[in-house]
Amino acid sequence: MEYKNFDLYIDSEQEEKYKIAAKSETMGDAFGDLLLQPDWLDTAQSLKNVAQVEIDSARLTNFGTSLHKSLFCDGVGDLLRVSMGSVLLNDEQGVRIRLMISPPEIASLPWETLYDQRTKCFLSTSGKTPLTRFIRIFEPIKSLKITPPVRVLVLIPSGSGLDVEIEKRIITEALRELKTVELTILEGKVTRSRISEALTEKQYHILHFIGHGVFESNQGYLLLNSEEGKEAEGDNIEAEGDKIPADAFADFFRDYPSLKLVVLNSCQGAEVSSTEPLVGMAPQLVMRGIPAVIAMQYPISDKAALLFSKEFYLKLCKGWSRGQVDAAISHARNRIHMDIDDEPLAFATPALFMRSSTGVIFDIDQAPPGAQDAADAATRHSPAKSLWQKLTTLFTSQPIKNINRLNELKKTYQQNIEAWQELQKDAHPAVAAEAAQAITQEQKELSAVDDRIARWDRTFAASLVATVLIFLLGYVGLFNFPFHLDDWLESRFIPYMDAYVVKKFNPDIRLIMADEDENEGMGVTGPEWRKYHAELVKALAEAKAKVVIFDLYMDEPSPHDQQLAEAVRQASAQGTQVVIGKALDEDGNVIQGITSNLQDAFKERWGNIKVGGQRGGFVRVYQLAQPDRQLSSSDSQPTEVPIIPSLGLQAVNLYLSKDARLKAFFNEDTESIQLRSDGTLVKSIPVRKTNQALYDFPYDLAQRSRLSDATRSYSSVYRRINDPAFLSDYRGKIVLVGYKTPDEILNVLQGEKRYGTEIHANVISNILSGVYISLLPSSYDFLIVALMAALGALAQARFKNVFSRRFVIPLSEQKKTIDVPGLLLVVDVVYLLIAFLIYKNELMFIVKSYHLAAPFIAYWLTGKMRKRINLKLR
Repeated sequence: MEYKNFDLYIDSEQEEKYKIAAKSETMGDAFGDLLLQPDWLDTAQSLKNVAQVEIDSARLTNFGTSLHKSLFCDGVGDLLRVSMGSVLLNDEQGVRIRLMISPPEIASLPWETLYDQRTKCFLSTSGKTPLTRFIRIFEPIKSLKITPPVRVLVLIPSGSGLDVEIEKRIITEALRELKTVELTILEGKVTRSRISEALTEKQYHILHFIGHGVFESNQGYLLLNSEEGKEAEGDNIEAEGDKIPADAFADFFRDYPSLKLVVLNSCQGAEVSSTEPLVGMAPQLVMRGIPAVIAMQYPISDKAALLFSKEFYLKLCKGWSRGQVDAAISHARNRIHMDIDDEPLAFATPALFMRSSTGVIFDIDQAPPGAQDAADAATRHSPAKSLWQKLTTLFTSQPIKNINRLNELKKTYQQNIEAWQELQKDAHPAVAAEAAQAITQEQKELSAVDDRIARWDRTFAASLVATVLIFLLGYVGLFNFPFHLDDWLESRFIPYMDAYVVKKFNPDIRLIMADEDENEGMGVTGPEWRKYHAELVKALAEAKAKVVIFDLYMDEPSPHDQQLAEAVRQASAQGTQVVIGKALDEDGNVIQGITSNLQDAFKERWGNIKVGGQRGGFVRVYQLAQPDRQLSSSDSQPTEVPIIPSLGLQAVNLYLSKDARLKAFFNEDTESIQLRSDGTLVKSIPVRKTNQALYDFPYDLAQRSRLSDATRSYSSVYRRINDPAFLSDYRGKIVLVGYKTPDEILNVLQGEKRYGTEIHANVISNILSGVYISLLPSSYDFLIVALMAALGALAQARFKNVFSRRFVIPLSEQKKTIDVPGLLLVVDVVYLLIAFLIYKNELMFIVKSYHLAAPFIAYWLTGKMRKRINLKLR
């Protein structure tokens, strides 16, 4: 959690009121007055004297509400609300409430019971609002970085009347599963000498005291065993023990910088004087240099003590918030409040006093020294194993929230450096030298933290790269195989767009289509129809048609071939070019050619007929040309590729040419097929080069009604080939002749079909009218994927709860919940609206299934990364 500090200063009484000064790290300052209610001190005292099981939870809530209303009144309350408002929608941000209270009678109140009626929550139990008693001491936290394990020294003096075995079991069970913690228990006769001896043997980081404390004459004491006292069971430690005051106890650790935390599980360890400020045991230890002290201000049951120790140490020593004591105690308080129903006051029993402004009391390495070196050595000679481990590391360890902890850690190191620099001023030479050395070390550690943050940034970048890679796979068809997601999407979306886009069909195009049946007595279509074709060519030539295209296979010989060949020659002499089709594969090999009797007549006036109506799904794409691999390009420019034209391109070529056929080639610089006459550019047609080096042309499909207006049946035209008035409609036109047979039907969308001749006509119409459907360029495709993925990641990081819906999926024995981010559904709807406008105005089709899926996959992936990214810590 990234916390912003909210400081509350309560000063001495003036005219029966206490002055409150509030300072928000993000929102400024505010001031107010606190009026001490007559029953507060009585209630606070009764909480200490009454057994917890008898405390009414409603009474505790009312008391906490009264404290909250009085503390956060007027401008102070407004400041808190605006400070909280800036972080409520962000799961990774919170407000750290730091109490700095001077009047002892106010400091002695149980502020851990503050209850916010608006959120129905005790502030100290929420990770959003950790509550601490802060003591401002401008002193560095020495030896901030520690290497696992975290060493915990437990002191259990004898004669306290406590069941030692139960206390040992509680702390042992609480820490048993934490491999990062090493536990040492000092029990029996726990004297000052034994403590000194233990501290000289090892460097301990946490001291956990289980025993008695007393508060006498405004002074806090811990009860140890005396050096000469009896050790027999049942000794009364209060009569025979050694009362050690806070200052003497702190002396144990004056030259012991490794100690970062003291936990006082004693009955009066957190009590502060009601007449003198900061003289209780816990605050005195903090004032004498301990970074943080947790003390129990009320009796606590074994069950609650076990839960507190287990959850607190788990949060403090493991995971993304390790080392942050305020986050750990908030977590532990929340678990107690959730699970210990019969002890309403238990959650407020542990009170945290600290001097770390960030809550960080130590910086713990993730792995013991040498562990990474061993891992590197194991994979040095196995690249595959190394790659697998890196991928596993990327997806299987600590959450991404480590970045917030690292930022807090960075602030702590910076504050340490500032504190050392302050100590260095006008100091004794020995002290100045120590400070200089410490500053050098702190700067080194600060650089290491910056490096860890930079590595986290690279890890986050790696997650984006992984997302992009997923969608690049989608770009090459992963999402369309095997479930045809793109096909389904296009079949639903393109017809909707087509309904709102005005379709143009060039008026210079006519279609003559023969039916599958008897064609009004002409019979079923076949090679013998070439006698009809010959008559039709003669009539269209007389009518001055510009180009006649036979969208037919003529690879089988017929008795009427010579008749047709002669008609083609005569038409050419009259200025009417006749084009016929061949079928070529993608390598340029002829699959179905032209019968030898017709080859001389058609010469090079032919085009590839096998171009389909679709490519890569149901997006309407036409293979306009392919490279001519057998034709030398030595006479062409380096960027000009000779091509084999499709039937449609050949028709356009002949239609636009005047005296001679235009030269056609693919220009790599402009990614277009260009038609030129004596070096003059006549037509440039944008195409898309595929992986197979084919030149695809996305085409616009005219409504069937417009095609019907330009189409006549073969039989009706043939009956009127001697009618000049009727044939005048074909003057200067491109005429396509084709058959309506099952073999000629092609899919243009799922559930919608067109005959091949109609597809050729649509392509020719688009080119002549300059209507070009654009498919999304790869660069823009990448940007859309990146944008949609970024929106998904942003929704996970900042707006996770906006319009989110949770669904429960019942499985055999378990129930799995999934969160459906409604905000991303809105993103997809906006994307579709934008796609529609782009198609309508620019005729660019951009809709892809992986575009729509990108934010959801990025949302899921970012969530996984936030929970399970491994940050390699030095």
